[in-house]
Amino acid sequence: MNAHAPSWLRPQAALLSLALGAGALAGACSNAEDERRAELRRQILRGHNLEKEQAERREKTRVTSYDGDLLPSETKAAGVAIPRGFEPKFNVDYEWYFDGAQPLGKLEKYLLQQLDAEAVERPDSVAILFKKARMKGAPDMKPVTIKIYPVPGRTDWSRIDIVGARPLPEHIPSPAEVAAQLAERRARGE
Repeated sequence: MNAHAPSWLRPQAALLSLALGAGALAGACSNAEDERRAELRRQILRGHNLEKEQAERREKTRVTSYDGDLLPSETKAAGVAIPRGFEPKFNVDYEWYFDGAQPLGKLEKYLLQQLDAEAVERPDSVAILFKKARMKGAPDMKPVTIKIYPVPGRTDWSRIDIVGARPLPEHIPSPAEVAAQLAERRARGE
């Protein structure tokens, strides 16, 4: 209330400020209600997005199709798409080893579907060897040798060994250069 206002105007000013305050309070309540509704709507929409995100995440992490077949992962070694669920065990120059909690039969089926191999052999009772294998639809891929077998001590786990093509050396020594190198080694006592 204004202290300089005439005395006859003071009660009316008080009523006016009371009315304005009540209107503002009602507006604030209405605003709060609108905010509450908007937040509820955001939560509902977020819930729908959350379900969609969870479904997409499940789809990306799923190891097998609905038919039980292995699915390819984004991991590649020497151009070969490794099946989902197989983790790198170790690697050496141009050799990669992966272990996964899948039986050998599923892994064999996956590789037969994914690869064009010059030969598929069984060197022993449990291992399967894919010689000069390339991914289907990738004729420019350098051929690799893939050997699959059960992880030792586990019949429900499989191992994939991939041996890639080694690059040719930059310089191939002539027979005379090799003979000179050998003579030099013999002279040093090697």
